[in-house]
Amino acid sequence: MAVSPVVEAVVVAHDSAERLPACLGALAREGVPAIVVDNASRDASAAVAERAGARVLRLSRNEGYGRGNDAGIRASAAEFVLIANPDIALDEGAAAALMDAARRYPDAALLAPRILEEDGRFFFQPRSLLARILTNPGGRLDPPTGD
Repeated sequence: MAVSPVVEAVVVAHDSAERLPACLGALAREGVPAIVVDNASRDASAAVAERAGARVLRLSRNEGYGRGNDAGIRASAAEFVLIANPDIALDEGAAAALMDAARRYPDAALLAPRILEEDGRFFFQPRSLLARILTNPGGRLDPPTGD
């Protein structure tokens, strides 16, 4: 009988074959197994995920991001699920830091990492209430643009 992982990533993909190798490689380096929910991709997303060692759930149609995550979470037997977009790559130690936070705050229902843009800026959604008050490295206020 296989032992369930403590944490498992769910990655919802739609035509994400170019992005998945970096994402899945970073998860593997952190020791986090992945379930890739393929939302009826027309590219090689499912094959790329399988080659990377991920378990793949193939949906017959694009169910959207939320339903895709729901399907992946239902398929996981892990105690914790890490929701990861295909265009992210975990920094070294990120999964361990999240697990440490989960142990320190056992009543927390959700933990979220700090997300960094490629240029080092913190990622905030423009509609976030935090975007107008939190500063980026060096103390600069750099509100996001777009959505």
